[in-house]
Amino acid sequence: MLNLKKHDYIVTAFAESARGLGWANQLIWVVIRSKIDGMLRLECIQSRDQTKEMVLLYSISQCAHLAMTKQVQNNSVFLNHESLLNCPEIGK
Repeated sequence: MLNLKKHDYIVTAFAESARGLGWANQLIWVVIRSKIDGMLRLECIQSRDQTKEMVLLYSISQCAHLAMTKQVQNNSVFLNHESLLNCPEIGK
């Protein structure tokens, strides 16, 4: 169950499964922002608390989440210590 407060709103939600030796879990992660201070937090909805509609959308959400994550990873510039020193804003 989500712990939403009066001044919270949901930014996004996405499905992500996890598994290990002898266990598996299908979570829905929910990004929540406070309208008071703008702070973000992450909560999850366990399988037992998911609605029928969430279950129906689960595989679509997970597929989109994995594809987007892969694209962001493939197109991000990973900075190392040397490149940080060459950055004008940081190297000074």
